[in-house]
Amino acid sequence: MATGAPSGGSGSGSGSVAPTEFSFSFSGSLTTEQDNLIPKLVAGFEGNLAVLGVALQEAPTGTAAIFTFKKNGSSIGIVTVAAGDTEAETALSPVEPFVAGDIFSVEITQVGSLFRGTTASMYARTG
Repeated sequence: MATGAPSGGSGSGSGSVAPTEFSFSFSGSLTTEQDNLIPKLVAGFEGNLAVLGVALQEAPTGTAAIFTFKKNGSSIGIVTVAAGDTEAETALSPVEPFVAGDIFSVEITQVGSLFRGTTASMYARTG
C-alpha cells in the first residue's frame, strides 16, 4: 500500500491550507471484478475529505458507472458517472474526518451495460 501524502498545496502559520488529494487509477475497460487492481492508500496526515470524484477516458453507455469510496473498508461515499458522461463529483456533507494510518480504497460497483467505460482517474479531496 502506498502512503498518501498531500498532492497539492502547502501552508504554514495562520493561513489556510490548499486542498490536497488522494488519487487512484484504473486502466482499461471498467470491471466490477478488479481483485485489488486499484491500489489502496494509507493516509500520512490527518484532515477531512470534502469531495469525491471520477473522470473516465470513455463514457459508459446503457447504465451509469458507480464507484464506492471506502475508509478502513467502510463506504464513505458513492460517485455515479451517468451513462454518456465522463466525469462526476460528490460533495461529502458532513465532511469525512481521517487520521494518519487510515486506509482509503475505491471499488467499481457497476459498469455501463452496453459499453463499460474505460480508464478511471479517481480522487478524494480534502477541504
